[in-house]
Amino acid sequence: MITAIGTGFGVGEAEGAFNLEKLRYHRIVIMTDADVDGSHIRTLLLTFFYRKMPELVKNGYVYIAQPPLYKVKRKKREEYIENDDQMSRILIELGSEDARLYRLKDKKEFAGQQLFTVLESLQELEKLVDTIERRGIRFEDYLTHRDEKSGEFPTYAVRVKEGNVVRFEFARNDKELAKLTDKIEENLDEVEDDKLGNGNGKSSRVKVIELYESAGIQTVIEALEKKGFNLDHYAAQEEPLFELVEGTAPEAAPPEGAAPSAPPAKDAKKPKAKVEEKRTEINSIPAILEQIKELGKRGLLIQRYKGLGEMNPEQLWETTMDPEKRKMLKVELRDAADADNIFSILMGDEVAPRRQFIEENALNVRNLDV
Repeated sequence: MITAIGTGFGVGEAEGAFNLEKLRYHRIVIMTDADVDGSHIRTLLLTFFYRKMPELVKNGYVYIAQPPLYKVKRKKREEYIENDDQMSRILIELGSEDARLYRLKDKKEFAGQQLFTVLESLQELEKLVDTIERRGIRFEDYLTHRDEKSGEFPTYAVRVKEGNVVRFEFARNDKELAKLTDKIEENLDEVEDDKLGNGNGKSSRVKVIELYESAGIQTVIEALEKKGFNLDHYAAQEEPLFELVEGTAPEAAPPEGAAPSAPPAKDAKKPKAKVEEKRTEINSIPAILEQIKELGKRGLLIQRYKGLGEMNPEQLWETTMDPEKRKMLKVELRDAADADNIFSILMGDEVAPRRQFIEENALNVRNLDV
């Protein structure tokens, strides 16, 4: 790779040191698989360029290709999907095409663009809920700690371990957090060797977690509430709350003795076949999104690419290499100090900083293959 690029690497005036004037290509494209393994390889290559040839990054010569993760096909519709978020959006679009949602208490109907907007909010909420729950917090419990007057959600969770039991308490701001942690510490048995080694005097049985998702959760929930969705119904209820109607009601038979309708003209367009109406009762808000996605999957052929090697040459050309259609991201260096710090933590020789980073951020990971 060094030979192909032509610039050499490293700093100084020694033979073989980096020389930008010897660059043989003005676009160096990293093209890896769209899955997690591809992300790892891409990170290694970016580390190499940043550490050994930083001028390539600073001058905008490094790009990242965007191959698709999925190919979906339904009837004549065929398209490539870049990631799971885009896949979810496609399923929502397809599932809501011929569906109507009714709120049972007042027979309010949601259809078309209005239904799609609701589903987008539910999709965003699902991602935020997943992040909260991966920290061990039940989202239903988190909802109960919303401020009744302001509608604010807690921005901190305090994880308390007592024996084998773990519980969470919540605070909406720094002032509440300080009072809460002091109160918890007073109630815990003080054990001299049960202190964190950071000099803050807090028990290792108490861990403060900052919930960066709180503002996003509040925004999405307020949008849903404006449309009449009660978040008290987030958890499954005994009685159905909504009814999802798929298809159209069958036409009623003409009354007995009525004159037959005129036959269609020869050049008239053939009407679309009507799908007989199907009704599904729904007893929680998250189940709305789940049911719509199931509708979207019907008749849909989904192909997930594990790697670029699974594509035939024509697919690889039209998705990733054709200059008219391909998508590429330019790698930009906006904060050199921050970039240097994160590369040192994650890709450096010291194990302890990397371990600490993983422990602090493991639960924030969304794109993880297990």
